[in-house]
Amino acid sequence: MSTDLKQELQASLGDAYRIEEELGGGGMSRVFLATETALDRKVVVKVLPQELAGGVNIERFKREIAVAARLQHAHIVPLLTAGDANGLPYFTMPYVEGESLRTKLTRGGELSVKETVQILREVTLALGYAHDQGVVHRDIKPDNILISGGSAMVADFGVAKALSSSATEGSQGRLTSLGIALGTPAYMAPEQAAADPTTDHRADIYALGAVAYEMLTGSQLFSGRSPQGMLAAHVTLEPEAVSKIRPTVPPLLADLVMSCLAKRAADRPQAADEILHTLDALATPSGGMDPTAAARTAEAAAPRFNRSMIYAAAAVAILVIVVGVLNLMRDGSGGGAAAGRTVLAVLPFENLGPAEEQYFADGLTEELTSRLSRVSGLSVIARSSAYQYRASGLTAPEFGQELGAEYVLDGSVRWAGASDGASRVRVSPALIKVSDGTEVWSEPYESVLADVFQLQSDLSERVALALEGSLRTADREALQRAATTDLDAYNLYTLGRFHWRTRLGPDLVQAAEFFQQAVERDPGFARAYTGLADTYALFPYYRVRTIPSDEAYARARDAANRALLLDSTLAEAHASLGNVVKEADWNWNEAERHYLRAIELDPDYATAHQWLAELYYVLQRFPESLVEAERAHTLDALSPVINFVLGRSLQASDRFAEAVAAAQRARELGGDTGNALFNQIDAYADAGRPDGAYALFQEWWQISPFNTGSQEGNALAAEIYRLIFAAHTDTTLRASLRQAVAQVPDLWGTSVDSISWQDRVWFYWGLGENEALAATLAEAARGGSAVIDPLFLSFGAWYERVKHNPRFVALRKESGLE
Repeated sequence: MSTDLKQELQASLGDAYRIEEELGGGGMSRVFLATETALDRKVVVKVLPQELAGGVNIERFKREIAVAARLQHAHIVPLLTAGDANGLPYFTMPYVEGESLRTKLTRGGELSVKETVQILREVTLALGYAHDQGVVHRDIKPDNILISGGSAMVADFGVAKALSSSATEGSQGRLTSLGIALGTPAYMAPEQAAADPTTDHRADIYALGAVAYEMLTGSQLFSGRSPQGMLAAHVTLEPEAVSKIRPTVPPLLADLVMSCLAKRAADRPQAADEILHTLDALATPSGGMDPTAAARTAEAAAPRFNRSMIYAAAAVAILVIVVGVLNLMRDGSGGGAAAGRTVLAVLPFENLGPAEEQYFADGLTEELTSRLSRVSGLSVIARSSAYQYRASGLTAPEFGQELGAEYVLDGSVRWAGASDGASRVRVSPALIKVSDGTEVWSEPYESVLADVFQLQSDLSERVALALEGSLRTADREALQRAATTDLDAYNLYTLGRFHWRTRLGPDLVQAAEFFQQAVERDPGFARAYTGLADTYALFPYYRVRTIPSDEAYARARDAANRALLLDSTLAEAHASLGNVVKEADWNWNEAERHYLRAIELDPDYATAHQWLAELYYVLQRFPESLVEAERAHTLDALSPVINFVLGRSLQASDRFAEAVAAAQRARELGGDTGNALFNQIDAYADAGRPDGAYALFQEWWQISPFNTGSQEGNALAAEIYRLIFAAHTDTTLRASLRQAVAQVPDLWGTSVDSISWQDRVWFYWGLGENEALAATLAEAARGGSAVIDPLFLSFGAWYERVKHNPRFVALRKESGLE
């Protein structure tokens, strides 16, 4: 059987996949690399070995995989499909470029604290999301954590559960002997090792602690023992403390890891949110170090305040020097001034001091990017793209070339104590020319931090000496303007933006909380109010139901107006208000006015260009939409949502192959899988490619709320959508489609009128019932952006069918689109 498995698997998969090679595997599965032919993309096919498959009920296994496949999260490798090849169950998932955490640990041993915290945070986000959906992993280990593009993704979610739940009577022993039902001995919670039937999600938290222990110490828990010896050790022995093995680990992090490894589940963190709270605390100025050493008296508070002022002031010093150098380079070159603005990427500054000072380096980088973007002669790459640098494996010039930058600003930060007891900071920036990798400027900056007023004097002198009048007064004033002087408020704002960029429901809720805390700390922090506005404006679209849609829009409007009251020259505030009036009111003219004002104030604000591109394709101003989308992409090429919008703009311009590729890139970058899939399906249908649309539907159906997991219901869905897309080019199939749709009440458990409006629109689209299609779109439009994206009223497969329908024409007029 084993020599013919590849051929049998290929026969079972048919033309949908082309098996390329076997990648290997272990006791659980054999792993093959394949190409999904419709999309020409790589996938992984995992096949259960014959000795394991004999103890598995295949249909039950496929149902369990279907349930797990509903998990859609930026840090979870999704399951795509499940089937069987001549009695051997298999499942598929996307092929992830990169390496496993196991490979990384084997190659380099223990990881830095910063990298450990990042990986822990991302895996914890995945666990929290899955646990909220009622799914426990049961086999968290470095082999199942993949590192791709600097981010961690958890693989095989739900597979262990699928195997154990589908085990036939008398086969559990066989599964257990292969280490499937129980997990992996080195990472197994005591209750899991003891086969306790009450084992729950807290076993995953123990396994996470075991992985963290290995990342920080370079050694597995209880290593050197047999599998049985490891299981016994988990139940009976206490591991050596992380702090004892590696004393430099911040106490807060070391204590967190050991608490996850508590023998009793009740003594561990009870949910992922508790772990995230601690990890967030590690991003504060103390970085998880002993808080009593940082805040024993009021005297200790003063240096902390000074430091928040220092990084803003230090940023100004570096900025003016950099700008002066760039101006001299442009104005003093023999070939004359270069056309346009110089494109610069500010890379994350390296912290050369203790781990607890990482926050200073990150804050400095953030501040440099923000301030440099205000200079009239510079175009600065967006932060979200530049921040991919450290995990890219590229040199600074190589990464700059990837981003389309002419220059990159790299650097390091080091703190030291002077002989008189005063603190000093040394920042060593370097400006590098991307085309040849030469360092065109480097000048260390050093300051005594004894007194913030003295610091201001020192900085003023340094600015004057460095610039020598080469910077315009307006630019100099813009560089020195600070968004806030409250370090905690700024940290909360940064955390809010991190969560906001994911566009995932749970993250949006967290983002709103962080922004709210930021404005409570500093009521004058205009940018934090824009973050609050941007977040609440997304609640309805991304189905966040913690508050009603009307209230979310009202809060967004209030926050945007508050930001404008605080700073009418803030580009983000104008863009935020434009977004609110577009989403909440469908007030297209007012939205455009604010977007254009935002771009006038900050031509490099990628989100403003993105939102303007969305507005223009709704208004059927497609050439302008594509210009704005491409500009946003130039500024922030690694943003998932900008790649998504670029795909829509390309589709609206009838560039369908490029549209599908852009949506796929959005998915790979961690964007909203459902929306990106829908984009690709619509683009294929719009282009008259039913084969491509149907191939993608099979993935989209896995996350549909009407996927019950039943074999009969899923079979009906597959048949309905096969006929929908086939009937697009062969109208003789519409009778068969009507017969299939008639079975919906019996097999989906709901009437056709009660299913989602998107499914109904596809039904009517396939049946050619344009009046019903127009009526359904009108019904959805009455709910505004909380129900339907107005783009569907302006282009796409549905639009093409009803654009001349009187009811639909009236709808567009009512919506201000005609």
